[in-house]
Amino acid sequence: MHVLRQARERGAFVVAITHRARSPVTEYAGCTLHTASPEDPLGGGAVASKVGQLLVLEALYTGLHARIPGAQEAVRATASAVVDKSY
Repeated sequence: MHVLRQARERGAFVVAITHRARSPVTEYAGCTLHTASPEDPLGGGAVASKVGQLLVLEALYTGLHARIPGAQEAVRATASAVVDKSY
């Protein structure tokens, strides 16, 4: 949530990709894309849900990266913002 808050504060347009309408990430999103996958409440996150979300993310990234001027620099800036959050 820290990274999303920072992105929003710096004027980034945040897109949330989730299958949970009440997910806390939607609080910071300018746009929420919902994926659908049946999942039981105790499952802790089904693989099918994650695959659907990754597919949407990859399609967005591939489609936008080539079309947006400065996209490569934005990717570098994002990577540097989250690098110390990798454990």
